[in-house]
Amino acid sequence: MMEQDEALQLAAAFLANSQHDDEPPLAIDTERIRENNGLLIVPYNSVQHLASR
Repeated sequence: MMEQDEALQLAAAFLANSQHDDEPPLAIDTERIRENNGLLIVPYNSVQHLASR
């Protein structure tokens, strides 16, 4: 089983690798990270949206 810190690092790497140059910058929504049935749910959104909340 993967530790939460390791899972967050993997999620951040996945987000960085899946972003395209023509898309707005995205970031992990750290306020909404949660665990559900043993899975770590790591949502993301645009940097602009996260800053305006």
